[in-house]
Amino acid sequence: MLTLRQIEVQTAQGRSLALACKEAEISEPSYYRWRKEYGGLQVDQARKM
Repeated sequence: MLTLRQIEVQTAQGRSLALACKEAEISEPSYYRWRKEYGGLQVDQARKM
């Protein structure tokens, strides 16, 4: 999930989660749902899904 990774990078750089989600055009609940489902996967594992 490229979008998920981008949001994680932005928040690590100090950007608020709300702003990072807004720029990615997703809602905060969607971010948390994606993180719960895909958060521990590596990129190649996510592609297989």
